[in-house]
Amino acid sequence: MKRKNFHDFLLNEYSNHLMLKSKNYYDSTKYYIHLIVENSENIFINDIDFKYCSDLIVRFKSLKKSTNRLIILLKSVLHFAYDLNLINNISFLKKFKREYKVKRKKVFLEKKELEDVLNFFEQSDKELFYIIKFLTASALRVNDLLEIKFESINENFINFKNHKRNIFCKLILNNELKDIINYQKIKLKSIRENKKNFNKENYLFFNEEGKKYEYHILQHRLLQYKKMRLHFHIFRHTCAAIMREQDFSIEMISKKLHHANISTTTMYYLHDTEEKIKNDFKKFAEMQILK
Repeated sequence: MKRKNFHDFLLNEYSNHLMLKSKNYYDSTKYYIHLIVENSENIFINDIDFKYCSDLIVRFKSLKKSTNRLIILLKSVLHFAYDLNLINNISFLKKFKREYKVKRKKVFLEKKELEDVLNFFEQSDKELFYIIKFLTASALRVNDLLEIKFESINENFINFKNHKRNIFCKLILNNELKDIINYQKIKLKSIRENKKNFNKENYLFFNEEGKKYEYHILQHRLLQYKKMRLHFHIFRHTCAAIMREQDFSIEMISKKLHHANISTTTMYYLHDTEEKIKNDFKKFAEMQILK
């Protein structure tokens, strides 16, 4: 049995393992890896037991961090360590169950809610404002958007990698999306004229060094909005809800979301906005089946 410090394993072997498996998943998990390191004792992996993990969960609760994310991560890390013969017993992991709240998380935004979110970030965080607008207008997943570079953008569409399905897809550009792209293009050109050493990776959305944004940093900035807890996927669902309100077919909504089959769209994305419900009641009141 090899002896390995837990923190070293997390930051090196396990992090490298995640990066090889999925760079996007690593980017979204890195924040929690560092949280574990900052809030736990650096013991040998083989000494990790039920109490060690329980104490860490209590610590995360006190910090108001997601214990569900922690449990998923701990199980993944320790199963990987077990496969590498670094820990003898991981049976105690079965005792840890994810917490399910009765209250449902907000799935999509009504029109007034979306306007309020956009107005807030237009004043407080202009870059995030444009990212939110792009996500809502395109229905892209945030990790797919952050990977887009200018060289993959044509006049009327974007070729992008759909990381969930591991295929390349085409996003058709409307005027709203074209305006955001042009804004980002002008911004990038202006920065490069003033910063000679600015990164030349050509990301559509880029940080202060010109590099790709890291997911957890943007998610943290999203939490500036205090009226509700926002997450980036809510804007994808909001796009689907707006399309449904405007009477787009289920087939068209499914294509916009780049789903592999229409059943995914039907099961998870057919949201009725307040405006659609009101209009449907009006249609029902005026409906004549028998004349």
